[in-house]
This record gives sequence, C-alpha cells and structure tokens, in this order.
Amino acid sequence: MGKITKEEKYLIEQYIKSFDKQIVKVDVEQDSIIYDKSLSMDKKIKMKNCGDEEWTRAFIITKLVNELGYPVERIKLEKRFNLGRGAKEVYVDVRLSDANGDAFLFFEIKSPSQYEIEMETAIENQLIKVASQEIAEGHNVKYLVYSSINFTNNSVQDISILLDYSRNNSYELWKENREYTDTIPSNYGLAIKKPYVRGSDKDLELDYSESTINQLSVKLHDVLWGGGATSDNDIFSALTNLILAKIHDEDTTSDDEAYKFQSNTFIDSNEEFESLEDLYDRINGLYIDAVKERMSITNEADIPPVVQRGKFSLSKLKHTVQTLEKYAFRAENGVIANQDLLGKFFEGIIQSDYKQSKGQFFTPQNIVKFMFYAVKADEQAIELINNGTPSLPYFIDPSAGSGTFMVEFMRLLTYEISRTTKLKRNPQITQKRNQWFPSWAENTWAQQYVYGIELNHDLGTAVKVNMILHGDGSANVFSGTELGDGLSKFTKYLKLDADGNKRDNNELEKNILSDVYSKPVNEHFDIIMSNPPFSVKLDGDTQKEVASNFIFSNKSSENLFIERYYQLLKPNGRLAVVLPESIFDTAQNKYIRVFLFKYFKIKALVSLPQTTFAYTPTKTSILFAQKKTNDEIKNWNKNIIKACLEYNRLSLIVGNLYKVFFEEKDEKKLNIKELSGEQRSLAVAEFLQVGIGLQIDSSESWEILLEKYKSELLDTEGNRKQGLLIPDKDLEELTEGYKVNVNWVLRYIANKTELQNNVFMAETEHIGFKVKKRKGKVILQKSKNELYLEDENGEILTVDTEKANILSLIREIEWDKI
Repeated sequence: MGKITKEEKYLIEQYIKSFDKQIVKVDVEQDSIIYDKSLSMDKKIKMKNCGDEEWTRAFIITKLVNELGYPVERIKLEKRFNLGRGAKEVYVDVRLSDANGDAFLFFEIKSPSQYEIEMETAIENQLIKVASQEIAEGHNVKYLVYSSINFTNNSVQDISILLDYSRNNSYELWKENREYTDTIPSNYGLAIKKPYVRGSDKDLELDYSESTINQLSVKLHDVLWGGGATSDNDIFSALTNLILAKIHDEDTTSDDEAYKFQSNTFIDSNEEFESLEDLYDRINGLYIDAVKERMSITNEADIPPVVQRGKFSLSKLKHTVQTLEKYAFRAENGVIANQDLLGKFFEGIIQSDYKQSKGQFFTPQNIVKFMFYAVKADEQAIELINNGTPSLPYFIDPSAGSGTFMVEFMRLLTYEISRTTKLKRNPQITQKRNQWFPSWAENTWAQQYVYGIELNHDLGTAVKVNMILHGDGSANVFSGTELGDGLSKFTKYLKLDADGNKRDNNELEKNILSDVYSKPVNEHFDIIMSNPPFSVKLDGDTQKEVASNFIFSNKSSENLFIERYYQLLKPNGRLAVVLPESIFDTAQNKYIRVFLFKYFKIKALVSLPQTTFAYTPTKTSILFAQKKTNDEIKNWNKNIIKACLEYNRLSLIVGNLYKVFFEEKDEKKLNIKELSGEQRSLAVAEFLQVGIGLQIDSSESWEILLEKYKSELLDTEGNRKQGLLIPDKDLEELTEGYKVNVNWVLRYIANKTELQNNVFMAETEHIGFKVKKRKGKVILQKSKNELYLEDENGEILTVDTEKANILSLIREIEWDKI
C-alpha cells in the first residue's frame, strides 16, 4: 500500500458518518480529525493536517465502539509509559481496558504504507516491551494488537495481528512460535483467526499494489535472511519451494474449501494453535504434490523436503506462510494474478539473494533481450505463423539457471506478436492466435513451445516458479539429477504426471540418427539462447553418460554444450550463446572451433566487457550461428577431403625437403629426387602461402624459403606457434579421418569456399549497465548502451536508420529459413 489517497479518506469519512454514535469527526477537505471529549488521552493529538496513521486510528476507534461494542470510557489514546529512570516516555496508540482496569487490547497502529515494513520492529519495541510496563504497574495484558487498514472494492477494512501476551511475553517467544490471530474480538470475546476459504467472504486478496509486493519482499528478506545462521541459497531454496506449494494449493482448492497454505488456529475455548510440526507436515505434503504434478518427479524418495529443517527453522517456515497466505497468486480463471508484479518480485529475489557458485553466471536481462532480437526471433515467429501450417518457434535453454532466457523469450515473443501488423489475416491464423495468445492468458503458447533444462534441483524449481509467476504454469522444465542434466540422452527427458504416467507432446525426448553426425540427434528446436556453465568438472556418472552421446566427451562443459546445441537444433535452427573468449583463440579449444565451422554457419560475434558478469573475471562473447543443413555439411566434408588431400600432398614434399635441408637426410630415400628446383620452390611457396596467409615469392629457391620460414614449419625453441608440418591430434572426427594441420586446412577452405563469407564482429564496453557490489550484493546501474536503443517503456527499438548501435547492424544479417 502507498499513502492514503484523498478518495480513500472519503471512504473512511463515509464509514465514520454511517454510525449514529460518532466519537470522531473527520473532514477530508480540511484534513482534520477531532476526537470526542469522552475519549481520554495522555498527550494532545494533532487535529489538522493529519498523517495517514491518524486516519487509520480514527477508523479503528470507530470500529471498536460502533461495530465491536466497546465502551468509549474504557478507551485511552496515547497512553503514557516511562521505561525507567532517564529513559524517554513512550506512548501506546490505543489502550482498551476491561472492567478490572487491565489492558484487554493494547494497540500499535501503523499507516498502510508502513504496516508490513515496520511490523517486526513495532511488535518487539512498541508492543511487547511496552506491555511489560503494564505488568510492572500491576495490570494484566490480554492481547497485543498490531493494526492498520486496507482498501478493497471501495470499502475499508482493518488488518490486524493479535498476540496473546501470556504466550508472547518476549520477542524471542514470538519469533519462535509466530502465534497470532487476525480478527479483533467483539465485546471482550475470544480473538480468532478465521481461515481463508475459496469463494467465501474471506478469500485471498487479488487486488494488491507494487508497494505491497515491495513491502512483502523487505519483510521476508529481513526475517529470513536476517541473523546469518543459514546460507543465502538454503533460504532461497526454501522460499522457492514454499511459493511452488502455495501456487499448487490455489490451483487445487475447490470452492468452499479452506486453503491448506495458511497457518491455522483451532476455534475452541482453549484458543489452540496448530503445532509447528503439523504446519510443516501439511505444507511439505503440498510441496511434494506440486513437484509430482509439475516437475515430472514421481518417486518421493527423489523429492527433497520443502525446507531443510537443519538449516531453515520451522518458525521461519511459519513466518513465510503467514506473510504470503493472504495474497492470491492465481486469479479466478487460473491465470497468474498480478503477473508483472509477482514476476518482478521473484526476479528480485533471484538477483539479490541467490549466490552463484562455480560455473554459474546468470545473464543480465539487457544481454538476453539483445540476443532475442539479434537472432531475429520476432521475425521468425511471424514467418512461422504466416506459413501454410501456422506454428511458433520451439525454444530451449539446456542450462536454464534461474530461467531468465525462458522468461524473456516468452515475454518478448508475446509482446511482439501482440503489436505486429505483419500477420496474414485469415480464419486459420486468427484461430491459432486466439488459441496461443488469449487475452486472459497471453502466454498460453509457451506451454507447447518453451523448454528448459537445469541440473540443480533448487534452480530448476526456481525456473518453474519463475515461469509460473510470469504467466505460464505449464512450462517444460526438466530439473534435478534424473531429468535436469542438459547432457543426458534424449530418451531420459520424460514428462510424467503425478502418477508416473507419460505425458504427450514432449519434443525433447525424441531422437533420430543422422547421416552427417555419428551420435543421436534431436533436431526439434528452432532457437537456442543460453549461457552454459563454464569449465565445470563433470562427475563420474555424467562422464560415462556423455561418452556415448558426444564426439568430444572428454572436453570442457561449455564445449560439450556447443555440441548439444547442434544435436537439439533443426537444420537452419538459430543459436545465440554466451561463451568464454578462450573458445575463439586458444589452442586447446581448436577442436570446438573446427566443430563450429563444420556444423554451423557463423553469423556474428559480439565481445562483451569483462565486467558483464559480476562473479567472474572471464571475458565473454556472444556467438550467433545457424545450424547447417545436411547437404551443407556434406558439401563441407567434400571440401575438407579436398583440403586434407592437398595438405598431405604438399606437407609430404615440404617435410621431406625440410629433412634434406636441415637434417641432411638422403633425398633419394624421401621420394623427392624427381622434383625439379622450380617444382620444389612452387610446393614450398604454395604450402606457406596457405598456411600463413601471405603472398610468397615462388621464384625464390626452396632452400631460401625454408630458411626464411623455418619457425612457421616446425615447433622450434622459443616458437609458440604450432608448426604447419605438425598435424593436430584427435581431430580426425572433424576431418573425415585425415590427420592434418587443421589451421592449414581451414585456411585452404577459406580461400576457396564458404568460409569467405563475412562474419559480423563487434566489441563494446557499454551494454546499458555497470556492475556494482554493495555489501556483497550485486547492483546493476543503468549506463550508456551501445547494444540497442530503447523506447520510453524500456522496450527495444529494432529499427535505427542511423545504424548507431550494434543491434541495428546485426539485424541486417540474413538467416536461412527452416
């Protein structure tokens, strides 16, 4: 809630004036509040220019007298207490006494905007501590009441937390038990907590604001992350699991049924609260059901508990449930309520409170948006819809992390389709558009077309929750050790219902054999956008599995994922991936560069600043590429064979000449004695010209050429380059079985074939944000952006006539159609 508006003050005024007995006079226009003289007070109260807290108190006082039947003469405002010698006086907002003069209701009242933010501090310092002074003065205290008001459906209601002081006479007890009721009793009755029931007069709140969500975030953070006893990621995991349980509860609770995701009070003469164990058992059961239904994990032994009890106390569990229980995450039609707010709420938790471990570097939203438009996902979607059989691009991120690529792909594609004027107008397309993008659930299409895989179970759950809160409750998320290894066999990616039955419409489990690649492929996805884990050591089981699925099974994690991208993409499928720059220039990564040239059409390479990712100094680039068709790969193979044969012919001649000249070998034994001096010079010049990319004068004698370029031919002392006469090891899979110097072969092909195509290359230090670290947290500060232009709403502009940014240039690249 924000500040009380003038219209809301009129609602308070209307409520007060609806009773014959008006103990408060309010005037919205004059912004004045005057209490009746029958109300006693220890301190004069400001009557004019009243703040929101005073308007809140005026409402609550009126309710106490007119609705709940309490006598005016027993109400005292601003009750004074002295906390000890030398201490300043403190005042209680409202004290309601009983017939014996004891405090029955002991109020601390807050404005709506401060209610959530100040709750814990106020309960400790302004209620529990001050109530002890009542005891010191010889009075008993029944209920401590923390109150404010809320506005819904043009009416005003109080929102209250009531603590039985006999059970909460210290803040430590309150923190441990979290026992409270939420209904102010009438006529000195029993305070109860009325349960939330679907379809009743106490259903979940659907109408809440961004400020409410922000307050919730602060409140959860202060309590859950406070104290430092539990790691950030353990808390993050627990909160994610609890949100998933809540969403599942809302999805499965029928009309007139009480929700399970709430803290219960049993209404009887003893005012019993359920135990922390009972609450845990119920919430854990909800979570297990949610995982079975939504995560395709049906064996309960494989499902971790909703919270790790040794790391996350049950009192914190109860606090989280109590904080979230009143707010609806689902609207009546099953769509996510307040989609944008809840999505931002969860993204904020991920960005600020999940600590990234080795190899995990979550991709900033700026970069993801740039990749979406650079790969022309928007244009491809329009092309596929306008096709004779309308469809949308199948998308996958095989190392989904927190789900940023999935969420942004879904959001941006929906946004682009909603505003495009390029779709054909016919009944078939209209029907599909209504089916995929209904106004009440505009991301429905993602249920069929968006996939993600994440090995870490906690992050996989976060991906699922992230997608749900952004409007898609049925995303194809595969997570955990059984389903979430992005390098597994495709047949392992099963979609199961809660009973373990196989679901239909799973593109990921399909695999076929290829006549241009020696391992199984999937070839069902149109677009991959990803940021794979860098240099992560694979465990023993994973290494055994990848050996049968990958050509280069013993290589680094990021390079294995490049091979996986080839397996997943359809021919002419599009790839945008963040990679360490070492892939593009180090000797140990030569094989993956050859793999990329063989199996992909390289479109662009954009170098990012070293500070792009807060938790690693690794310099990165974005690779944009398109998977080759089988015919293109076969053509490549033909060219490779030609190049390898030519290399073998020339390297044999040059190698033998090298032995004769430098090692004084007998040329009669080396099959070169028939070559004339001119032929020898021509062979050496041609070999060097291809290998080093310089024009070589073949009129020079072969001896002079060998002497001049000795260091280019063989590894010698102090020579860091691999000599052209040295063949590469373990690359025969990419060179049709030939053992050759790959650099020479690639240069030969580049001079004669498709490698002459230009690759767009750019480097920038300005990507729209700068990374700052404050108290261990990462803050992204807005800054100059050379990647793209934005409109006033922060959406990317894909057209820039001045071509003053990288995106406007990269969008000129042509992509082949699938």
